[in-house]
Amino acid sequence: MIVDIEKLSVDYSGIKALDGISFGIDDGDFLGIIGPNGAGKSTLFRCMLGLHVQYNGTIRFFGQDIRDSRKHLSQIGFVPQKPVIDKNFPATVREIVSTSQNSNDSKKVDEVLQKVWMHELADRRIGDLSIGQQQRIFIAKALVNSPRILILDEPVIGLDVYNQDLPTRLPVSTRRFSFMVFPRNSFQTMKYSRNIQRLLCRCICITIDVK
Repeated sequence: MIVDIEKLSVDYSGIKALDGISFGIDDGDFLGIIGPNGAGKSTLFRCMLGLHVQYNGTIRFFGQDIRDSRKHLSQIGFVPQKPVIDKNFPATVREIVSTSQNSNDSKKVDEVLQKVWMHELADRRIGDLSIGQQQRIFIAKALVNSPRILILDEPVIGLDVYNQDLPTRLPVSTRRFSFMVFPRNSFQTMKYSRNIQRLLCRCICITIDVK
């Protein structure tokens, strides 16, 4: 098991954001987590990424408690919900993707841009792109280090209808990895699950309710 979460609870001034959440992820799993706004989905992944440390319970990546080590972060690719880009930001698409690299491998950058069909715009300023194109750049950014775990928070926001199944095509075009998605609704989760099942991955769906 590469991710193991036991009895995870988060309390914000007496309000339970998460209450005793437990689940595990094996190599190659697809995990969809759904729930209404305020259910705690964002709090959950913030805890997993080490961005929120005031929690009770245990979070282990690759058998190690994340409170003892942050090495697991190098094995995670993450696409946040609605990334904000300043229109005047001068960096190019290629430069944005390169900022996540553990090495200076320009060939790898070209490869991931091709996977999301953005290689022809590699030298364009990211601020000049549409929201959907920017989202594809952030997906490429998450892939550039060949992560073992890919976490996507509402990944289809801004994507046009022809690219909304892009997240489910990634396991085909990359090596096998665990896939964790926070979709906007249960319909998206079912759509992802059907596509991932064709790849013979284990599919799990967790629903978080507002109390």
